[in-house]
Amino acid sequence: MTGLVESPQSQQNQVILSDIQRLSSSLMPKLRRSVKLMVVSGEQTLAIADYNLNSIALEHLEFIQGYGKAAWSLPIDRVDHALAMAQKPDVIFTTLPELISIRAKQQNLSDIQITDADIRTVDSPQAALQIARNHPNKQVVFFTVGYEDSVLSTAETVSQAAAEEISNFSVYCNHMNLIPALKAVVDSPSIHIDGFICSSEIASVVGLEPYQFIVDYYRKPIVIADSSQDAILKATHTLLQQLVENRAELENQAQVLAEGNLSALKTICEVLEPREFYEWRGMGSIDFSGLRLRSEYVRFDAEVKFSLPKLKLADVQFSQCMTILTGVFEPCQCKVFGAGCTPKTPMGTYMTTPEGICAMHYKVFPFVAAIST
Repeated sequence: MTGLVESPQSQQNQVILSDIQRLSSSLMPKLRRSVKLMVVSGEQTLAIADYNLNSIALEHLEFIQGYGKAAWSLPIDRVDHALAMAQKPDVIFTTLPELISIRAKQQNLSDIQITDADIRTVDSPQAALQIARNHPNKQVVFFTVGYEDSVLSTAETVSQAAAEEISNFSVYCNHMNLIPALKAVVDSPSIHIDGFICSSEIASVVGLEPYQFIVDYYRKPIVIADSSQDAILKATHTLLQQLVENRAELENQAQVLAEGNLSALKTICEVLEPREFYEWRGMGSIDFSGLRLRSEYVRFDAEVKFSLPKLKLADVQFSQCMTILTGVFEPCQCKVFGAGCTPKTPMGTYMTTPEGICAMHYKVFPFVAAIST
């Protein structure tokens, strides 16, 4: 897509952009660095790239890539588990298209599709359940990952499987809670993030209250917005205004319900519960940031059904994803960038996908990668 500067979509956006430049410039004496705003969700991250917003000549403003899509943060051991289950002879392994290319150490599901493994991409857990109905002599596994806005369909499908007493269906559940992960960001002692643009899709499920602690205790302003160009520019302008006025407030520009989707939350809580900890690739373990099936539905839990080996927490001392996430480092400053961590052998979150900031830097600056190796 053509960048905003080359092809402005509206005169109003140009006015907002001019004011963004003015406000960010006025903050320079106070911060003694550029303003750093995090776009938290995957769709907003992709929108920043699509709209070319980080290439606009804004000397005093930088958008920091947040956690991105949940699939990017799947730890290597969990992808290894998926690969092992997919290669069992009695298994039909189903998953969303975005998970096919996520690598473990060197392989991904796409690599073993050419073998005898029966791996199928589906657009929903309901589609995977239908495959289980159609193939009663096979074990059908649905490999799922996603943030709070994607959990409802998994919960509803597991509940339906229980109601129908379908015994050959299970879920390898890797749903993640983004709110505890945001707490890990603001808890970082070296955080260089001044404000957050958060997903309207997630807020529409969980409501506004879970975000309030970031404003109240950490004095970081938040804007809830969707992923359109207009929305991101408006949210950016709002955050800068708050920073100039020394305010920290939660602004709901997407007009989501403050209480969230109570019906969806009830269904989710009936089927799933928080894990004590969950590992994020290259970032380590974050307390209560993952979900698993409740004991009442354990017969649909692939981790239990297939007796998967206990996960080993990865050694993340050399991977510096958290310093990139918190705006402290650029990708090429990471000790393993281009060496142990490449698109073919991704150690960290941002190298698992071409849209990740490290993968983009690796592509744009191959000479840096070559020097690192």
